[in-house]
Amino acid sequence: MGILKLCFSLVADKSDRDDALEQNYHKVYKRFASFLYAHPKLPFSVSFSGAQLSFYKKNHLEYIDLISQLTSRKQLEVLGGGYYNPIFPLLFPQDRSGQIELLTSELRQTIGKRPRGMTLCGSVWESSLIPCLQTCGMEYIFLDSTLLTHKKNRYLPIIAAYQGKSVAVLPLFRNLESMGNQSAADYVSLVLRKVQDEIRDDENFDADHVVSISVSAEEMEKLLDSHFLDDLAAVAENKSVRDVEISNPLVAVKNCTHFERQYIPAGMNADIAKNASLCDNGILRATIYDLLQYHPRSDSLYRRMMYVSLLTNQCHGDKMRKKEARERLWEGQNGKAYICSTTGSFAPTQVRQAAFRSLNAAEKLVREAGEFNESVTAFDYNADGIAEYICQMQSYTACIERVGACISELEILRGGNAADSLSEKKHGLFVDYLLEVSDFDDFVSGKYAGNAIFAKTLFSETMFDPQRREVRLSGSGVFSEMQQTVSLRKKFMTTSSGISVQYILRNESPIVVRAKLVAELNFADTHFAENCCYASEIISAGTRKNPENNTFTSEVSYVQLTDTLSNVAFVLVPNENAGVVVSQSDTQGGRTVSVSLCWDVDLAAGREVEKNVTLSIMASRPRRA
Repeated sequence: MGILKLCFSLVADKSDRDDALEQNYHKVYKRFASFLYAHPKLPFSVSFSGAQLSFYKKNHLEYIDLISQLTSRKQLEVLGGGYYNPIFPLLFPQDRSGQIELLTSELRQTIGKRPRGMTLCGSVWESSLIPCLQTCGMEYIFLDSTLLTHKKNRYLPIIAAYQGKSVAVLPLFRNLESMGNQSAADYVSLVLRKVQDEIRDDENFDADHVVSISVSAEEMEKLLDSHFLDDLAAVAENKSVRDVEISNPLVAVKNCTHFERQYIPAGMNADIAKNASLCDNGILRATIYDLLQYHPRSDSLYRRMMYVSLLTNQCHGDKMRKKEARERLWEGQNGKAYICSTTGSFAPTQVRQAAFRSLNAAEKLVREAGEFNESVTAFDYNADGIAEYICQMQSYTACIERVGACISELEILRGGNAADSLSEKKHGLFVDYLLEVSDFDDFVSGKYAGNAIFAKTLFSETMFDPQRREVRLSGSGVFSEMQQTVSLRKKFMTTSSGISVQYILRNESPIVVRAKLVAELNFADTHFAENCCYASEIISAGTRKNPENNTFTSEVSYVQLTDTLSNVAFVLVPNENAGVVVSQSDTQGGRTVSVSLCWDVDLAAGREVEKNVTLSIMASRPRRA
C-alpha cells in the first residue's frame, strides 16, 4: 500500500449566541489554535460559521491574527461553506453562490486566504450543487461517508460530476472516530490496519489513500484535556507510524494520483435521518425533502423561505434595500432551523421563529424597495396540488388553506409567524369544530380527542375575487352518530388592519342539529420569554377581565391578545356575543395560546345560521373600550 494520508478537521461552532461563542472560544477554539501554534508540524483544518467569524472580528482580533499566522505557514487550512450554514439543496442557485461567496469574502478579508474546500450543513447533498461549487472556486467538499453508494470504502477521493462539471469529495468516515481512549500512535496504526484490510484486493492498493475525520467542539475539548493531541503532534513530527502522513485536505487532494468516479445520490447525514424518524418509516435513503414532508413545521418554514426568496430575487427598485433584503433572507436560511441535529434534538421553535423574523424583515424591505400594492393571489403555495390564497397586506402576510379552510400562516412583518404552533392538534387560525354538547366540557378542559368535522375537511372554492380581496369556501361533513349532513360556508375578507370571517352553517339533514360551533385561533409564542408573552383580556357582559386558563366564559363581546414584547395586539370581535375559552398549551420547544369562540347551535332541517368574527391586527395597544 502507498501512503495513507490522515486529514483532521475541527467543525464550526454550532451556536450563534455571543455568550455561547465566548464560552466555546475559551474552552476550545483558542486552546486549539494555541496548541497548533506551539506544534508547527501538526497540520489541521478548521471551519467557521459566519456568526462565529463575525464574533471573533468584533471581540477577539488577536485570535484572527493567530489563525492568519497558522494559515500563512500552511499548517492550518480554513474551510469555506455558506455564511449562515444553509441547507444548499433548498436554495435557488443565486442564493447558493451568494452564501458561499459571502463567507469566502469574509475569510479573504480577515484571514487573507480564499478557501478551496467546504463543508455542507448536515451533509445534505444533491448533484445539482456541483456547478455552483465549481463556479465558487471550490475544489473539494466533505460529505458524510454514509452517502457513499459502494458498500466497500476504497478510501480514495471521489470525483462527482454533473452536467460536465465536477468536484472532488472527501468522505468523512465516522466509524473511525473512536479516538481519545488510546494513544495517537495506537489510533493511527489501528486506522492504517483497517484501511489495509478493506482494500487489500483493490486494484489501486499501491496508490496513496485518504481518510478524513471531523472533530466536533465537544470532542476537541476532550482531546485537549487528554494527551491525545500531544501524541498526534509527535506522530506528525517524527513520522513514527510507517506509511502514514498527517496532511491538510487540500494538499492531499492535489497530490493524489488516483480518484474514484462515483455518482452520489441525494441524501443527508444518516444520524439526522435516523433522529428525524425517517429510517423508521421505510425510507432507506432519506433526502431533505423526505424530512420536510415528515416534519410539517420545517416544511412550513421552507415554503415561507422559498416565497420570500422568489420575491427578493425578482425585486426591481432600490438597490440598497434589495441588498439588505437579500442579507436578511440569507439569515432566514440558517440550516439549523430546518433540520434536527445529529444528537436527536429537532430545530427548536426559538430558532425557527428567528428564521421567520428574518424572512419577514426581508419581505418588508422588498416592499419598501419598490411600489407595493396590497393583494390576494391564488397559487399552489405549499406544492400539495391544491391552490392556497396568499394575502399580502401592509403589516402582515397570511396564507389561507382549503384544508380546514383556515389561516395556516400569519406573518407579522414586524415579528414572526403567529400561526407557527408546534402542536398539529392546535395549528392555524379559524380552525372550526362542530361538537356534540356532551363533548364540550372535554373540549374546554383540553381533553377532547374526538374527530370533529370541518377541522380536517377539504373545502371547495365557490368564489375568489382578488379585486375585493375576498375568498369563499364551502365544505360539508357528517355530524353525530345519527349521521346528520351539515355544510359550512366561510367567507374571508382581508383588509389592511385584519381579516373578517363569515360563517354560514346549514343543516342538510331532516333532523334537528343541536351542537356547539367552535372557531379556534391558535397563536404561537414567538419570543420565548420565561413567561408567555401574550396578555389576554376579554369583555364579558360589559366587564373587562383576564380569563382563566381552560375556563369557559359566556357573553363575550371582545377578546384581545397582546404580544407584550413586540406590542402587537390581536383583537377578536364577534358580531354577536360568544362563549370564549382561552387555553395555553406547552409542547416540546414551544408554547401555544388558543382562543376558542363558541356558539350554541339549534338548527331545524334545512335551516342555517350565520356568525361573523373580525380579527384586527394592531401595531400598538388600542385604547380600552
